[in-house]
Amino acid sequence: MKKIRARSTFDKKYIGEFKHDFKYGLGIMEFSNGDTYQGEYINDKRHGFGKYTYLSVGHDCLVYFGQFSQDTMNGEGKMVFKDGTVFEGNFKNSKMHDEDAMLKYPNGDVYTGGIAHNQKHSKDGEYIYSSSNYSGADLVYKGEFKGDQRVGKGTVHFSTPSIIVNAKIEEDTQSQERIRSKATASVEFVDEKMIYEGEVSGEAIHGTGVLKHLDTGNEFRGTFMNNKKHC
Repeated sequence: MKKIRARSTFDKKYIGEFKHDFKYGLGIMEFSNGDTYQGEYINDKRHGFGKYTYLSVGHDCLVYFGQFSQDTMNGEGKMVFKDGTVFEGNFKNSKMHDEDAMLKYPNGDVYTGGIAHNQKHSKDGEYIYSSSNYSGADLVYKGEFKGDQRVGKGTVHFSTPSIIVNAKIEEDTQSQERIRSKATASVEFVDEKMIYEGEVSGEAIHGTGVLKHLDTGNEFRGTFMNNKKHC
């Protein structure tokens, strides 16, 4: 039979259920650093569903809701960070580790895809850069992530009422929203009635490509530098 009682040591205090003198069932643990755990125990260990709140200094985390196993975060859960970032997915040995997780950032950006050891790691992840942070429109990157950054091949789609961009990245070596090295794109300038197909760098037409005028049929084939023809 489980009994409810309190037990304190020099660094923590537990109030909850016991069985055969072990923490067993529902309980609340208060740590001397201010952290608290409220949830299930089996044989003195956090096991089952619980909520862990971080109040101690030195943690980026704010609160975790989810599964525990053998005293660590294991299984499906949700972590809210102090900066407002929210992770939803699976944990392994108290680290974010999932093939199909979601990260929501306070600026409105959203990542879906693989997470390994707390870092974005995927062959086919998707990162949506919020419209509030990118010229009033969402920019969507789909492709490879490694070590928490965009690395490798992928595609970028970006559109506003005046411009539509579809880019194919052969090699990406950074984590920001800009399109980088070895990228080719199709760029439609709606107001000017032009389409460009060719190389780009950053957010600019840069490299070899073709610029077609849709109303006249004229086209320019050659080299471009920072959105301008380079003869």
